[in-house]
Amino acid sequence: MKQILYYVTTLTLSVLLTSGLTHAQHEVILEQNGANDDFDHTEWTIGGGGFANSDKVNIQKNHPGTYAFSNQNGNKFAQLKVTMKFSQSTTHALDVTVVPTSGTNLTVSGISDATGSENILELSFNNANFIELKELIIATTSQEFVGITYLKIEGVPHEDNNSSGLESESLISWNAIALQNNLKIDSPVDGTIEVYSISGKLISTHKISEGENNIIHNAKGITLLVLKNANKEALGSKKIVL
Repeated sequence: MKQILYYVTTLTLSVLLTSGLTHAQHEVILEQNGANDDFDHTEWTIGGGGFANSDKVNIQKNHPGTYAFSNQNGNKFAQLKVTMKFSQSTTHALDVTVVPTSGTNLTVSGISDATGSENILELSFNNANFIELKELIIATTSQEFVGITYLKIEGVPHEDNNSSGLESESLISWNAIALQNNLKIDSPVDGTIEVYSISGKLISTHKISEGENNIIHNAKGITLLVLKNANKEALGSKKIVL
């Protein structure tokens, strides 16, 4: 038995190393929470009588809702997972499709669990190949209307991933510390801090001064901070977990 387990472990590690899944830890690619008014209607295309508000995305049967990812900067992910929560307490059946920038679409179907305090659906795509995300298509196959109040997409990032074209390095020395509700930035120059999601979407921009700065933030998950000087020249970046 020990020999068999050793062989399986060795084989699994070999597959992970050759596929780029060396660390195999999921990162948050996108998270939108209606309770925080995170939904942006400009990022969604919804047919029929469906619509998107800041607190909820409403999708009608036979008229899927499509989320368009911003420029991914070549970032690719494997082992995608999608989590959704709904405003209705009834069980929902949905088809969820990931459209990559190239290659074949990935589709998974599932039924939400409405037995607890929240009506929730969790889906895993189990894609071993790394893909760059273009669109996410959500279709209800049961209810006439589905109200999505929470959406999270996770994936295992490829080891070569980066955001906004910068590595997590700096041309000058500077520090960033993530606290509960703010960022502590120690900067050697006057300029700006740009906050990006792991998918490369600009979340916010903040003016900073030379020395210690405290920045209020509401970003979550793996985040990239880009330091720029007063001439808007990028001096470096750091990846942090918020």
